[in-house]
Amino acid sequence: MQILLPPSEGKHIPDVGPALKLSELSFAAPLLHARKISLGDDPTLVRAPAAAAHDIYSGVLYSALDWETLNAASRTRANRSVIIISARFGALRLTDRIPTYKARIENSVWREPVTAALGAIKTPLWIDCRSSTYQQVFKPPVDRTVAVRVFKQTGKHRIVITHMSKHYRGLLARMLVTQSRAPKAPQELFEVAATVFDCELTPSKKQDPWFLDLIINSS
Repeated sequence: MQILLPPSEGKHIPDVGPALKLSELSFAAPLLHARKISLGDDPTLVRAPAAAAHDIYSGVLYSALDWETLNAASRTRANRSVIIISARFGALRLTDRIPTYKARIENSVWREPVTAALGAIKTPLWIDCRSSTYQQVFKPPVDRTVAVRVFKQTGKHRIVITHMSKHYRGLLARMLVTQSRAPKAPQELFEVAATVFDCELTPSKKQDPWFLDLIINSS
């Protein structure tokens, strides 16, 4: 499986650390040129202290993922299966060392190189936990993709959760990387999620991926 995550607006600022090395980031070859273009308008980032992406991103999704409390095996699975779509670096693994940055995603810069980089990955299942802002950069095959949505259920009424959906997606991502066996199909993902969440699975149709809806009940 591969889990697609957005970055977070909130970021920690490392006080010390080695500077950014583009050649050491994941997906270095297909993304190097675009990364140089992205960094061109902010050369100070090249000299700023860098830290692992899981330490830089501080939003609710990454708090729920809670890298620091994962055991060694779960960290290995997380770094192998999680891909962060970044407005400044295109695509990252959790242990890629980056500086703190501010940027808005530019689809025209990233769509082609990110698609080339991620399209080469062989995986039976894509789990899309991105917000809509970052979904346009890369669209994996719909028949092998499950997009995760979060709803709040109050009585008979169901509404979309916006900001706090990141928290529940982070919890789902954490649960998946702590499993010794990764799901390889949408139905297997549903079975894992259903052990913790009330959820529904909708099959892929035409241009839409599968949907896994997490239903958060509210009294």
